[in-house]
Amino acid sequence: MNNKIKITLLACMLIATSGLLAQVQQKSKSSNLNFPFGINNGFGVSTKHLGKNGYQVKLDSITTINWNASTNSYEANMATRKFYYDSFGKNNLQVVGMMVDSVTYQDINRSEITYNENNKAILIFNTTIIGIDTWINDEKVEKNYDDKGNNTIMKFYQWKTDSNKWDTYLSIYLSYNNNHDIITEIDSLNFVNNKSARKIEFIYDNKGNNISNTTSHLLNTSWIKFSKIDYTFDEANNLTNTEIRSWDSARNEWFIGTKLFNTINSKGETIESKKYCWNGNNGPSGEPFRSLFTYNSSVNFDEVAWPRNIDLFETTYKSQILTINSQVQTNNVWVNNQLQTYHYSPFSTGTSINELTKTNINIYPNPSNGMINLITNETIENINITDVNGKLVHHQTNNSPIDLSLKAKGIYFVNITTEKGVINKKIVLN
Repeated sequence: MNNKIKITLLACMLIATSGLLAQVQQKSKSSNLNFPFGINNGFGVSTKHLGKNGYQVKLDSITTINWNASTNSYEANMATRKFYYDSFGKNNLQVVGMMVDSVTYQDINRSEITYNENNKAILIFNTTIIGIDTWINDEKVEKNYDDKGNNTIMKFYQWKTDSNKWDTYLSIYLSYNNNHDIITEIDSLNFVNNKSARKIEFIYDNKGNNISNTTSHLLNTSWIKFSKIDYTFDEANNLTNTEIRSWDSARNEWFIGTKLFNTINSKGETIESKKYCWNGNNGPSGEPFRSLFTYNSSVNFDEVAWPRNIDLFETTYKSQILTINSQVQTNNVWVNNQLQTYHYSPFSTGTSINELTKTNINIYPNPSNGMINLITNETIENINITDVNGKLVHHQTNNSPIDLSLKAKGIYFVNITTEKGVINKKIVLN
């Protein structure tokens, strides 16, 4: 598997567990989920939050680990995406790393984001690694905007090592309505003189919810229906159901292939999302899949510096997201599959940081031989401990003593979520 394929697959895992979230979380102005990885799933930033005083924390990394059925625990660190910001909360660098073998972790992809004077991302420059430490050009994306701030054109370039130059392989053209909602997206591909095109048309209800996307492919001079996604929202504009269909040209009708159902809590957040393979009118087929979401309700969504298109997640996340646990149902029993953990640290330029510093948590002894104690009057919601590579080595939901005596000597990072917020500590094992 080459680096480009690995990076694409890895990105899908990190942005949405098993691709589920990326297919279902859409609302007005967030319908650009249809774009390939590297555009809005990873690098868009909502201008209404840029430079906003009041950030409590910033998202530092997302780690993805696998469930080991033989040990009945999460232990295999698959991938980590790390995020870096400027003093205004703009994400200007992302680094993707993964386990290249059973013991070796390596950064394999870097993405640098450049913004214009209106705080719009205009250039995304990707490099990938060859060998141990040789970084080479991989891909770049240019984004152009109209006078209303709408991203109207995106051009993708792939680095050609044989000719030592950038080659355009994809152009995306976008049109908008008066509410700045995308109404059409036309993608033009060019791979070795084999040209093709795709068109996506978006429909909204009177509340601005994106309720349907229809994709067509260009055949000769005609647009041929290909796929369709329909979204259902409740009265509070929460996304509850999604149906993914394919066009059956023989029957001249849409064929349902996938259905997704979201469970919403009282705050309007998705806490469970189930995915079913669907056999047209015959109902579900195969084992279902689900994602379970946990949040820190004491930190609001807009108090977090995020590294991606904020509008994409505002429809689902009202608070600081902590974990996404994916499971597969086997013989009517839900079995763990994968865990994404979101790691944060205080955002030093925000004005709400004082609330976090009031959180009184002491960890001792530090340095330690492996047994660690926590002293606090706060209610512990989550404790995640990671090594210097971002690998999750310990997780618990209380302030009981922590046993790391079997872990390797070195530096570890403790991410503690309490009723008042999130605080990060560093510990040393000797």
